[in-house]
Amino acid sequence: MGYGVRVFESADQLWGAWDSCPPDIVLSDVQMPGAGGFGMLQGVKQLDPEVPVILMTGAASIDSAVRALREGAYDYLVKPFVPIDVVSAALSRASEWRALRTENRRLNLEVEATRRDGEIIGAKGSLKHLFSLVESVARLDVSVLVHGESGTGKELVARAVHSASPRRDRRMVSVNCGALSEALLESELFGHAKGAFTGADRARAGLFEEADRSTLFLDEVGELSMSTQVKLLRVLQEGEIRPVGSNRVRRVDVRVVAATHRKLPRLVDEGSFREDLYFRLNVVGVHVPALRERREEIPDLAYFFLARHGARLGKVFTGIEPACMQVLSGYSWPGNVRELVNAVIRAMAVSDGPLLRADALPPELRGAGSLVQEPAAENVQAGEVAEYAEARRRFEQTYLRRLLAAGGNLASSARIAGLDPSNLRRMLKRHGMKT
Repeated sequence: MGYGVRVFESADQLWGAWDSCPPDIVLSDVQMPGAGGFGMLQGVKQLDPEVPVILMTGAASIDSAVRALREGAYDYLVKPFVPIDVVSAALSRASEWRALRTENRRLNLEVEATRRDGEIIGAKGSLKHLFSLVESVARLDVSVLVHGESGTGKELVARAVHSASPRRDRRMVSVNCGALSEALLESELFGHAKGAFTGADRARAGLFEEADRSTLFLDEVGELSMSTQVKLLRVLQEGEIRPVGSNRVRRVDVRVVAATHRKLPRLVDEGSFREDLYFRLNVVGVHVPALRERREEIPDLAYFFLARHGARLGKVFTGIEPACMQVLSGYSWPGNVRELVNAVIRAMAVSDGPLLRADALPPELRGAGSLVQEPAAENVQAGEVAEYAEARRRFEQTYLRRLLAAGGNLASSARIAGLDPSNLRRMLKRHGMKT
């Protein structure tokens, strides 16, 4: 039929050759040495759920047929094959199914990539409260203070507030308060008159005027000098600005959304941040949790970044291999979402596709991201090695506990592990564990 075929005597042989030549379709006997057909089926689903598996047997039964389909087999064929065309027909259907799944994933990634910049990905777990708060506060014309660790997506929250507000028809204006000197920042915020300082050969409007009837996002507001804090407080209280070097006061209608990774109450206690300004900015406070506190979001974020940056890199990726997703979901992400997107881009740059692979991730992730920590192999005594059944039981329990901690719920955990949710549920039940 034109298929390129590789033959293996056991599931173990298939696992050994998988990385060098992953298959598009697996056609397997049920009764084999070692893991057998059902063990092979489970292993394939963990390595790549998109690979269709056709099981064949000469000892068919209703129970084994039901089990095969329940555990994810694409088809179940009974030997002897009379006529042989039943095999070719099954392969044709499996090949078409595989092509449709690949195309569907590609189209889904393209749709994901068209999401607008201000949209926060995912609305689950610890982000549910944040989404609800953003929707509520967006309609109110009050100042918002967004706080959280660096790289958590505070500007995305600010854009979400603006996008859901009555001011959304006008462009949100942004500035990083920690990136400019005091003099430059004041000129940037409030504008300046002609001749206000050396090089000011003409008058210039500031960002507050540019953001009139819109939203001004002040990132890293904790870096403001005390004199700039005084001027910002006046704008918030009076709705007026005075350009640098000018005596003329101008009224502006600006909603301020500020963000910081610093503890402003601590800065207030230390005397480096004005208490009255803190209260003016923090009419509504929004905390963005660190990525390690919302691991259930990692798969959605990873697929979103895969879609967004694939076209820019000129590469087509249809998905992420389970082992790679396991590393991404198990890593602590001290750099939060910013570190995640950089890791995905780096892996895409050194991968050929179509699946993003674990061995393309940065070394620091592969060393620390596993859901199961491997014990050291040196100096192990015979009495320290458990029987196989006991070792497997311990491994599964440890793995499942860490998997649930990473996924947060059954569906996300199954996706990370590359398992069908019903199979994962049975494993949890076998170990007396609940989601």
